[in-house]
Amino acid sequence: MRLGSNRRKALHNFGRRAGVDDLNSLANVLLQADRFGTAISTALRDMEKSIRHKRRQKAEERASNSAVTLLIPLILVGTRRSLTLTLQRAYFGFAPPTLMTSQD
Repeated sequence: MRLGSNRRKALHNFGRRAGVDDLNSLANVLLQADRFGTAISTALRDMEKSIRHKRRQKAEERASNSAVTLLIPLILVGTRRSLTLTLQRAYFGFAPPTLMTSQD
């Protein structure tokens, strides 16, 4: 806080200059708590709950998207492997080369 500026103006400038949504929300929560005379601890607990909720939603969204993202490589690798086995069996007459040679 600058010397000579009041707390409300300093918090407003802090939230605006930070450029981070959560810090801007923090500044707004502190301003509202100061303006309405509510306890800062209660306001911060409520803010903490909302931040945790947002974080949990983002994690769930990433988890649901990762299943779809992993499905494509799994299909490609699985298809390649089964195609390789099929062509190998067709080339060697449905038996591995070690079984086709006699070991007498």
